[in-house]
Amino acid sequence: MTTRLRALPLTPPPVHGETIGSYLNRLADANHLTIGHLSSLVGPSRQHGRVDNRVGYWTPAALSRLAFLTGRSASLLVHAMPPLGAIGDPSLRLPHSVTEEVTEPRLRPACRLCMARRHIRGLVVRSTPPQQGVCHRHRRWLLGDEQYDLTRLPEVLCANRPHQRLVRRGTLPSTDLAYIAAHDRALIGSRPKPAAHLFGSGGTADSTCWVRTRSVIPTAHPTPGSSWSPIPKS
Repeated sequence: MTTRLRALPLTPPPVHGETIGSYLNRLADANHLTIGHLSSLVGPSRQHGRVDNRVGYWTPAALSRLAFLTGRSASLLVHAMPPLGAIGDPSLRLPHSVTEEVTEPRLRPACRLCMARRHIRGLVVRSTPPQQGVCHRHRRWLLGDEQYDLTRLPEVLCANRPHQRLVRRGTLPSTDLAYIAAHDRALIGSRPKPAAHLFGSGGTADSTCWVRTRSVIPTAHPTPGSSWSPIPKS
């Protein structure tokens, strides 16, 4: 089947954990092809979005065709994009269990500075677990739309290291479920509370209470600068 194919002129390497759709789109962009045309060369014709990490109804032949197009071995592609290793597995078409849905790795843009260091331009989407929420090399926040500089927020970087150690010592999916439970509790605890509840009824209605909040697990976009947040009285 590969006799009708021609290897692509430009074949950027996949990034470890990159989604299938992200890599196919980067291949299409590099070779000035539409994603629909490139997808049809690999398997059953359908367009792949950058966050698409499904193999759908691809057969094992699709992996061979992708390997031929990129000039890379099938084992290397599977190592970089593990979902490719499940091609032809009928169980992938079954609905996920509740635990699988909750603990499924999130799809997030890779650290832009890391990609630039590897001479990779354009958007790279990766499938990553919660503990990979920061880039320690470049001190960047990776859990939101903006990759904030964490230089002035070392507490976030320090909190991430024990999180990674706990995951290495724990057992999946228990560690992921524990993280989700802690994340939800931190969100509830960080909600603004009326001043009367915090300090009693002695305050004035027009004043502003300043409460210092600290979370072991990052729960939202960090704001560089002061860790003091104003909470207006209700």
